[in-house]
Amino acid sequence: LMNCNLSSCQKWFIGNAIRDILVEDLDVSEQVGEHIYPLVAPENTKGDFIVYLRQKYGRESVKQGIYEDKCEVAVIAISEDYDRACELASNIDAALSGRHKVSTECTVDIILADSIESFEDNKYIETLVFSIQ
Repeated sequence: LMNCNLSSCQKWFIGNAIRDILVEDLDVSEQVGEHIYPLVAPENTKGDFIVYLRQKYGRESVKQGIYEDKCEVAVIAISEDYDRACELASNIDAALSGRHKVSTECTVDIILADSIESFEDNKYIETLVFSIQ
């Protein structure tokens, strides 16, 4: 559900809003500070960090026109420790799930749609996929 007109809620820059929400969350910022990056972390990033990317973006329409703008964003918690990766994923979920005002004219609903965990380059990876409407 969006409480705004379509043009003010286009989600091309939804990653910026996601980052702002995460930086402002005390539990997330305590664990990663501002180490929250779009698409890729800088080479040799140390400690726990987050990467986010928009995976899907589209519009729903009916005969009368477009009625909904929605997308999916992957938020990836990365740590050298499995328990810390899981804790970070839990904190990300708590920070993002729900309704958020992302601009003066736009409110979005963020819902955890899927998650998966993996291990790569000696790091534990928790990928959370959020549906944003």
